[in-house]
Amino acid sequence: MLGELRNRGLADALIVCCDGLRGLPDSIRATWPDAVVQTCVVHMVRNSLRYASKTHWGPITKSMRAIYTAPTVGAAEALFEAFAQDWEGTYPAMIRSWRHSWDEFTPFLEFPAELRRVVYTTNAADSLNARFRRAVRHRGHSPQRAGRHEDPLPCRHRQAQRPQQPHRQDQRLEGHTEHTDRPLRRQDRRPHSMKTITAGYTKKLTDP
Repeated sequence: MLGELRNRGLADALIVCCDGLRGLPDSIRATWPDAVVQTCVVHMVRNSLRYASKTHWGPITKSMRAIYTAPTVGAAEALFEAFAQDWEGTYPAMIRSWRHSWDEFTPFLEFPAELRRVVYTTNAADSLNARFRRAVRHRGHSPQRAGRHEDPLPCRHRQAQRPQQPHRQDQRLEGHTEHTDRPLRRQDRRPHSMKTITAGYTKKLTDP
């Protein structure tokens, strides 16, 4: 997929935020050697909570928030060491995952706070992909280019230029010309007058 993007004209990328998929950072560096790989902080926090009990989620998320909102990389490192001292004995796998991803976690901390919101998570891309999936699910897949109708006119103009089809009544009369000399009259389906109905009802009541 990355090679296809490069072949389609994406010659280089400044920073690429990924969700922690194994092997993806190496593929990004192989495709764009100068690109900065950033691990999605939201995915990293979510994966860290998988190692911890729900009873400890509150203090753990508070400590992690202090780390990824630190003003500098040095401040984040100091906060992480304190976080590791508190929880490494209880959840060593969680601290190990942080140490393994630290070099790909810290690049966004070098940017100003206004830019961190854009590069620290894949939520923007996930939201866009979700809208694409919703549109495809409701409207169907996009047709192939070879099967598209190449008429440049809008739909209403095509309908206006469409040849008029003969009326159904005219189609029935085409093979039966003997009926065309007589006027076409619709069968009288009007109900009887109220006077006739009332008279019949009165007569029925007066019969012995």
